[in-house]
Amino acid sequence: MAITPAFRFLTIGRVALLSAFLLSPACHGKRPPYQDKSVVELERMLGDPDPVVQAQGAFGLSQAGEKALPAVPALAEALKSKESQVRQNAALALGRIGPQASAALAPLTEALQDENWPVRRQAAIALGHLREEAKPALPALEKLAGGDANTQVRKVAREAIAEIRNTSQSSKPAAGTNPAN
Repeated sequence: MAITPAFRFLTIGRVALLSAFLLSPACHGKRPPYQDKSVVELERMLGDPDPVVQAQGAFGLSQAGEKALPAVPALAEALKSKESQVRQNAALALGRIGPQASAALAPLTEALQDENWPVRRQAAIALGHLREEAKPALPALEKLAGGDANTQVRKVAREAIAEIRNTSQSSKPAAGTNPAN
């Protein structure tokens, strides 16, 4: 599918509009809609028909870090959303959960091929945070690091590769040592 300048403009405009909705409560002195919500409530927001609410729920889950572990299946599903901000925030949340979010390895790896570079970037960062659990994603990350059109995506893909390789090497016992001791 060829991306025309008009399509790109509309896509960027939708992302900007969605971002404005995400940030608007803070600008008016109101609490963001995801603040003070439980993980269950935030996960429920992912199922809302409004993509702005979905993006806010995913962002709220990113703020919960490892406590959002029960929401991994819903976040993995959110990576398939039609809205790029929802996909980007879902990847952010999965990365902040860390290696325990390894059940989302396949959808995060698929997100490396997303049409929107911020989603690809966030998916690469998330895979780096999965550490050794993301070893199966190394070929896809290497492809991204060497050939993505966006320099930021290439940079974070290289960083993710290094993070995954460093953690998998540091978890191996040194040569000549007995790990049972």
